[in-house]
Amino acid sequence: RSHSTLSSQFSVLDATDSNRSVVRVDCDRFVMDRFTLIGGNTSFGGGLFMLNHAYLHLKDMHVCYNSAQNEGGGLYIDEVDSVRIENIVVYNNFAQSRGGGICFVHSSDMLLLINALIVGNHSDNYGGGISFENATAKVINATVAGNFASANGGAISSDCSTLAL
Repeated sequence: RSHSTLSSQFSVLDATDSNRSVVRVDCDRFVMDRFTLIGGNTSFGGGLFMLNHAYLHLKDMHVCYNSAQNEGGGLYIDEVDSVRIENIVVYNNFAQSRGGGICFVHSSDMLLLINALIVGNHSDNYGGGISFENATAKVINATVAGNFASANGGAISSDCSTLAL
């Protein structure tokens, strides 16, 4: 895969061969705009891992070719109070447990996912494209296609969650 073909207008963060998340967020507020996250491989959140923080805003992103031995091949977002993700392409990510593309867990406020393309992701269990667990989410103008889960929710898996699609 050629990085220049992924997006010539985005900065590329590549974690190939590092056995780590591409981005591990350890701050209360995090904003990321116009990046490609590629090649992460870890237990949770191959592309991006964020746990127990107040605010996350991702805009104009590509998240691809990442993997997780547990949850969130592309993105793993757990106990984040306010999440807004817009204009994102999440493709060809893998998680063994759930959320091949994205895994949202335990959100206290509403998650907003706007203008998303979630394609070609895979989970060995639940939520090939997206997995929601104990979350409240609003998904606007999203295409979730060509994803696969061995157990349930090839496109979307929802466990104890409230979704507006």
